[in-house]
Amino acid sequence: MADRADWDRVTRRQWQLAVAAGAELRRRHPGRSHPPPRSADPEPATGALRDQLSLSVGETVSDMGEWIRELADQRGEFADRLAGRQSIMVPAEDPDHDDLGPDFPC
Repeated sequence: MADRADWDRVTRRQWQLAVAAGAELRRRHPGRSHPPPRSADPEPATGALRDQLSLSVGETVSDMGEWIRELADQRGEFADRLAGRQSIMVPAEDPDHDDLGPDFPC
C-alpha cells in the first residue's frame, strides 16, 4: 500500500491535468461521444486465482513460490517505473543553466 500511496502522490498532478483536459474536451465538443478513461491498474484477481490463494485446513501450498516470485518481479518493475518518473527533470530554457527541478515533485 505504501507503493500505491507513493504512486498516487507522484502522479497526482498528471492525473489532475488529464481530468481537466477531458472536461475541456467535453466542453468544446458536447455532441461527440467520448469513451471513458481507462485505468492503468491491473485487472482484479479472478475467482480462480482467489480460490488458489484461499487455503483450507489440511491443504498444502502448491505453487505459491512461483506466484510470490511473480509478485516480487511486478513490484520491482513498479518501483523502477516510479523511480524513473521521479527522476525526470524539467530542463532550463537556457542550456547554460541548471535544470528547473523535478517534473513530478513529491
